[in-house]
Amino acid sequence: MTRRRFKSGKPRKVKAPAVPSETHLKQWRKLVAKAQAVAEAPLSDAVGFVQAAEKAGGAVAPVGHRGEGSPFMKLVRLGKRFLLLNGVQRQEEAEQIGEWAAFIAETLDALGRPAPHPYAGD
Repeated sequence: MTRRRFKSGKPRKVKAPAVPSETHLKQWRKLVAKAQAVAEAPLSDAVGFVQAAEKAGGAVAPVGHRGEGSPFMKLVRLGKRFLLLNGVQRQEEAEQIGEWAAFIAETLDALGRPAPHPYAGD
């Protein structure tokens, strides 16, 4: 029996699921916890933050937050290279890390809640 190839000769790409799984959400929450710790003490040991960023980089982000400009992706990129920064650069980035971590935490907490009705406040 011969193996049938796809028309282009390449296997099909698998699309990311529309909703992140529980495992992905745990990876994002772990990144948030490590990022908040680094934001409070940027000169401390950050190996856990880098490891969490590398794992979260492979996790599926929520819909609407998968672009390169998303705080999810920005925190992952910064986390992966955080050990390469010197002490001054770490202190400069600490505030931004804290803001991104807070935004991600709010976004993850809002995933389970229904969206408010658009005319509820009128």
